[in-house]
Amino acid sequence: MLRKLSVFWRLIEKEQQMRIITIQILVVLLAFIELFTIGSIAAFLNLITEPDKIKGLIEIVPYFKGRSNEDIFLSISLSLVFVLSFSAFFSIYIHNKSIILSTNIGHYISSKLMAYYLSRDWLYHSSSNSSVIVNNIVGESGRLSNSVIRPFMLATSKLILMLVISTAIFIYNPFMTTMILLFFLISYMTISKVVRRKLRDNSYVISKENKERIQTVNESFDNVKMLILNDKIDFFLKKFEHSNLLMTQRVASNMVLGASPRYIMEWLAFVSMIAILIIYICLGNELSEIIPLLTIYGLAALKLLPSLQFIYASLSTIKGNVSALETISSELSKYKVDKHSKCRNVSFSKSISIKNAFFRYPGKDTDALSSLNINIDKNKTIGIVGQSGAGKSTLIDVLCGLIKIDSGSFRVDDYDINNEITSWQRQVSYVPQSISLSDASIAENIAFGEPYTDIDWQLLDKVVELSYLDDLIKKLDNGIDTIVGEKGVQLSGGQRQRIGIARALYKQASVLILDEATSALDGVTENKIMQAINNLSGKMTIIIIAHRLKTIKNCDSIYMLDNGKVVDCNTYEGLMATNPSFREMEKYA
Repeated sequence: MLRKLSVFWRLIEKEQQMRIITIQILVVLLAFIELFTIGSIAAFLNLITEPDKIKGLIEIVPYFKGRSNEDIFLSISLSLVFVLSFSAFFSIYIHNKSIILSTNIGHYISSKLMAYYLSRDWLYHSSSNSSVIVNNIVGESGRLSNSVIRPFMLATSKLILMLVISTAIFIYNPFMTTMILLFFLISYMTISKVVRRKLRDNSYVISKENKERIQTVNESFDNVKMLILNDKIDFFLKKFEHSNLLMTQRVASNMVLGASPRYIMEWLAFVSMIAILIIYICLGNELSEIIPLLTIYGLAALKLLPSLQFIYASLSTIKGNVSALETISSELSKYKVDKHSKCRNVSFSKSISIKNAFFRYPGKDTDALSSLNINIDKNKTIGIVGQSGAGKSTLIDVLCGLIKIDSGSFRVDDYDINNEITSWQRQVSYVPQSISLSDASIAENIAFGEPYTDIDWQLLDKVVELSYLDDLIKKLDNGIDTIVGEKGVQLSGGQRQRIGIARALYKQASVLILDEATSALDGVTENKIMQAINNLSGKMTIIIIAHRLKTIKNCDSIYMLDNGKVVDCNTYEGLMATNPSFREMEKYA
């Protein structure tokens, strides 16, 4: 387990490592304070049982000379209260610091996971399960923070306390201390060995079932309309209940396994104290000689037993959740931040050129793009058509810089875009077939990713008018500040699509890509928006994927794709005159 925790050490920043070391130094100081309190209480109890010893104390402490026994007892009592209070408040301070640090580290790791997943390319996300990603960012990072990092830090402090106190009582009575410590350590090790495999198995089941829970919840609410219509609520509910029950049972099992030894050890502690008393009496020792020994061991036990139990419970918790550390470390080990890379500003003044491009999706046997060649001059309007599976969406993803071609070239003017993707993407606005909206206002959804206070309201009004959203906004009580609901559920498909178009126009990019962007619009609104887009011709480069061929009638040229290749390129009228497949598409469009 220490090897796994060393992985955690490499995950965190040096500043966080130094804070952990600082807290452990404070814990060592606290341990000596606790030791001092034990000695002080033992001495105080000894004075109570043998008041004659006050005379010897007067000779050692000049302050007590000339004072009555009552004054001396009062002074010692107040001093003891001060020491105990200081020890308690110092313990609280260190405990709070440990918890705050562990939660900050948890925040750092979850934020780093978020940054890692957001930095991955489109191919990764298109082939990954979003429920697993969400579980790692929210669930596994929470488990790591609350059930690995925090118990480890607190258990370490308890271990240091145990070592200091154990060393002190060993010096006081080596033989008896060794026997008692061995007895308790062997007891705990035996219990730990019995439950270790169960804790490990529980850990992996908790991780697996938590992923299943999140996936089921996501799938249920993403398809809630179909669940209701097809009467499949029970299916998803049972699926959730199954995962939820398995996970909660294993969590409960871990809690029981972590807490049960406490009661056994408390029983053993009392039995051992009685055994020591009987042994000493049988050996002929006076009771007055035994009481100081029992006092020291009793006070030490008050500190050691809870600490030992806490360490055991913490180790049980860590073992029950260490799979979260394995998952997160495995993911973050792939995260590399290139601090030295510099992105040039790509200037688009001539043309976009893709030559002899090949691309194959991972795990597929056929190419999605094959020997593809396309050239798009600046400020031209281009149409892309083809049957389903012809490679249109893949080509758009390449043009957006979302995926890199396996071979061939993708250049904008003199720039190799494979080396300048981030800069190129700043110049591209994209309107997908399905518009994803945030649970925020219409304004915030249009000015996507901008704080409300930074919105350019003049530009916003302009794109609202261009996308024919102004009539909708006038009908809403809160106008442009109306909340659209999760994923825009309170809007129609056509309204969501118009917000997507407004969002793309708000970006003020030099290239506008429309991927079936008007498919959800009624005929009247579609014609109005296409007229607005046509008015932008000559002012920006426009690339349109369409099944409704009337939306690309005014394009300067149309590329026809089949099996990932460009099989024809002409104007709308030219294709109608020379290409039977295009005429067939137009017939059924």
